[in-house]
Amino acid sequence: RKVAKDSILVEVQEAVEEAIRRISRGERRIAYALARVSEAARAGAVETCIVSDDVFTNNLDENALVETLGVIEEKGGKVFLCDSSLETGKQVSALGGIVALLRYDLSHATAAT
Repeated sequence: RKVAKDSILVEVQEAVEEAIRRISRGERRIAYALARVSEAARAGAVETCIVSDDVFTNNLDENALVETLGVIEEKGGKVFLCDSSLETGKQVSALGGIVALLRYDLSHATAAT
């Protein structure tokens, strides 16, 4: 169990680091804040989504959040919940409590439709 837990923690940490890299480079294969992540989820664009456990204290629509996470999983994306007391969780919290790495740039997909 410890090995599995450690590998999940590493995967979450790497995903958050990748999200921050994408944001700092101005890449568009990233979404944060529930509305944007929801849009990406419906498009099937979410590869990995990380949610901080304190997201529920941010006055988000809990039903919309649960629905979004369900859509991500239905479309083959991974969802991770992280502890907001850890550094990784604090970073996700700073991004609105939810961040998603996208398979592709949504602006191209919406421009093509």
